[in-house]
Amino acid sequence: SAMRNDSVAERYIREAIAIDSTRLGPDNDGITVSLNNLALIRQRAGDYAEAEALWQRATGIRRKALGADNPRTISTLLGVANMRRLQGKLQGSADAYGEAVTVLRRTGPVGPQILRDYAAVLRSLGREAEARAVDQELASDSAGSAAR
Repeated sequence: SAMRNDSVAERYIREAIAIDSTRLGPDNDGITVSLNNLALIRQRAGDYAEAEALWQRATGIRRKALGADNPRTISTLLGVANMRRLQGKLQGSADAYGEAVTVLRRTGPVGPQILRDYAAVLRSLGREAEARAVDQELASDSAGSAAR
């Protein structure tokens, strides 16, 4: 069963994180793939709080190791944003989405699902004008890609 496979995988991933943290150091980018994989397993299990903590740890490591604008850093930051959204931590989610979208606007492209999720979080916070601006960006992006 998938849950049994996840629990076996989780045990091995936790072991790998412990070994790699000792071998490479706790802030080495070499452990971020394992942190992300464990976050996905915890997310599937509905443990959004632990998944968020794992995404945050990976994001912090990647910010230091790779820089804030690195696509891998942004990928883990979006994991943080999503976990916060799923837990109803809307302001924290908006902050993380906002940071990711700002970087992606500069380094490109911003995926349409990211923009939809960001707009939904802004709306939930009552920030309608900002949400409409994101909607407009989404509409102009899809019009631009349709014209190509």
